[in-house]
Amino acid sequence: MSLVFRPALQFKDGVFVDKTLQGFGGHIGGDVKPGWFGWAKDGFTFHMVAGENLGRYLGGNSSMFSVVSNYPSTAPTAAGAQAVVLRSSFAFGGNASYTHWWLPNLRSYAATGIAHHDIPTNLRTVTAGGSTGVSAVCAGGINAARLTGTGGCGLNKELVSASFGTIWSPVAFVDVGVEYSYGHRLSVSNLKGDVNAITTKFTLRF
Repeated sequence: MSLVFRPALQFKDGVFVDKTLQGFGGHIGGDVKPGWFGWAKDGFTFHMVAGENLGRYLGGNSSMFSVVSNYPSTAPTAAGAQAVVLRSSFAFGGNASYTHWWLPNLRSYAATGIAHHDIPTNLRTVTAGGSTGVSAVCAGGINAARLTGTGGCGLNKELVSASFGTIWSPVAFVDVGVEYSYGHRLSVSNLKGDVNAITTKFTLRF
């Protein structure tokens, strides 16, 4: 079990904007060997994490970020700076796996995981004199941005994965394996995508 506190997530442009938010979260994980049916080497692993403004702390996922802002493409004037805001984002994730040893040199595993990110979209676009009613992140309605994934609409809202594989070690320093993996992606605009892959492995250790 572990906890994280991020006291100073700073957002500065060196001119008019100087804002700070905090982040926090918790993690729990474990490795359990049930020892059932005489399978002493079989085991479960699991990890769960959740929090506010976690960013990279969500299981080391580099695609996740912490805060959301409506900061414009060009530096705002003093008037426009008043409309620049930061929004916290909540995220959670988890994964679990099970490994079964058929023989001392032959094992199979199954694993699944999820990462979910609540990304605020109610941030008005900043102009020189203030803000407009149009969202700065994936504006609502059926429009080109939502259909093409631009304008923040293509940000990942949820990632789901699953994999199954078998690894054989004919000798102690060689691994030969094959894995089937599946991935599902859901974007902020609710566009979806799936991927299926088969991967082979050959490892020679010196």
